[in-house]
Amino acid sequence: MLFKLINQYSLILVVLAIVPLVAYIMWSLYSIKWAVIVTILFLLLSTGLFYVVRSSPDEVHIRDFQNSITSGQPVLLVIESDFCVACLSAQSSIDELAHKLRGHFRVLRVNTRSDLAKYLRNEYSWQFVPTFILFNKHGNEIWRQTGKVPSIDTLLQMGK
Repeated sequence: MLFKLINQYSLILVVLAIVPLVAYIMWSLYSIKWAVIVTILFLLLSTGLFYVVRSSPDEVHIRDFQNSITSGQPVLLVIESDFCVACLSAQSSIDELAHKLRGHFRVLRVNTRSDLAKYLRNEYSWQFVPTFILFNKHGNEIWRQTGKVPSIDTLLQMGK
């Protein structure tokens, strides 16, 4: 359970670890006392912003997901988090992959904070992000990968 939380909220953990370290260095090396106050304010503000961030506006609902995987077209499901460093760094690659797969697959991107992600966690037992799950045109899971963005060739070969 702890590893899942660390994986999905790694950005928050990085911010909460690095900012106080920088403040401590500024305090000890440069005797900048106000650095502690600025750090506390920054941590409060950034933590508040992390909780204000919501899922993407094009969020897919459970019934839309169920209709999509049985629509007769293969579906690539991408489960990602807006607080995961790996997801954020792979975002451009995932965008490019989705663009290249247009016409071959329907690509559904799901944020871990959405209701659909909670449903998918119960149905398909995903644990870490980013997770890529490929469904055939009949709605059956045929392939899964966690962490690394899959190559387009792998997906096209699996989706046949």
